[in-house]
Amino acid sequence: MVAFPSVPSLTALSAGPLVVPGVPGAPELFVILLIAILLFGLPLVLVAGGYFYLRRDESIEELEQRIADLEAEQTGDSQATGTDDEQS
Repeated sequence: MVAFPSVPSLTALSAGPLVVPGVPGAPELFVILLIAILLFGLPLVLVAGGYFYLRRDESIEELEQRIADLEAEQTGDSQATGTDDEQS
């Protein structure tokens, strides 16, 4: 007589976590996420920070010009204050 291999029933299978070979686990996914953030997120933050740092100087000049215009309007001067080149 030929003996067939026995097939385990569903109740005999362990109730442990599902482990699929070849699929990265939590520590591996964490490392992959960290590398992705460093490769893509950090340069974006640096570029945006540099843009706003350089843009800050222009906005300060615009605000100083607006203050000068409002001061001239308050004193009743009808003459505009002009640009920074004319004031220097």
